[in-house]
Amino acid sequence: MTSGSLLPIVEVHIIDDDVVRAAQQGDREAFRALVIQYQSLVYGLVVRHVGDAALAEDLTQEIFLKAHRGLSSFRAESKFSSWLTALALNHLRNHFKSRSYQEHRSTTPVDALALEELDFGPEVDLLQPEELRRLQRAIQALPATLREVLILCGVEGRSYVEVSEVLGLPVGTVRSRLHAARSELRSLISLLFQGGCQ
Repeated sequence: MTSGSLLPIVEVHIIDDDVVRAAQQGDREAFRALVIQYQSLVYGLVVRHVGDAALAEDLTQEIFLKAHRGLSSFRAESKFSSWLTALALNHLRNHFKSRSYQEHRSTTPVDALALEELDFGPEVDLLQPEELRRLQRAIQALPATLREVLILCGVEGRSYVEVSEVLGLPVGTVRSRLHAARSELRSLISLLFQGGCQ
């Protein structure tokens, strides 16, 4: 990683394939172990997308319910974390398309608690709370295809290959979307910090 890039903030330990198989066979304790292992990964992804801690908690629960119901569809061809991340992103896409989100998005303030959860790295620690809110608004203003790549690569520090696997895109597309996201984010931040957008 270059010195100007953001540091990875999520560390996921390897879950034994036996735990996943046991959960697929209905072992509640095994599924509970998966939830405990991956809840911070899913919650972190969700809160970075929605900017609201309470909503992120609700959506995280919904995602784990979906994961439980769809566990039989997981094939060990990819990592469990990649499968779960793809499921979470699909759930987020559906949330952003929902009528309730569309009706409330312009009136929903960015949650201060969620901003505390946004560990973008040491550079961002120097920002004031209002600047952090502007940064979060800029990220939320990005198109979903760019926001997803920015959060997965730029904020969470995942590799191009892993993001390619999660999103089902070629590595080159992930790289170009990350470049486009950073470029658009710079423009949005410039507008926000000049007071051009509210």
